Amino acid sequence: MAKYRKLGRTSSQRKALLRNQVTALLNNGKIVTTEAKAKEIRKIAEGLIAMAVREKDNFEEVTVKAKVARKDKDGKRVKEVVDGK
Repeated sequence: MAKYRKLGRTSSQRKALLRNQVTALLNNGKIVTTEAKAKEIRKIAEGLIAMAVREKDNFEEVTVKAKVARKDKDGKRVKEVVDGK
């Protein structure tokens, strides 16, 4: 069983696609996409939200910055979603 879906793209294209989709999800709260992409996006988004809830040290902040596109790299949007604001 595969650990992740390839989504018919190269690794760099897939990484960019998922990063953009997660950013759109966190900004808008909802996106329209295929089921396969949604399942991959859910893995990433749930991990980011769990990190935002814990927010123990700088490591989580650096990880959030790496996984969310530059316009939201400060991680504020992730924390707003968790806090319900």
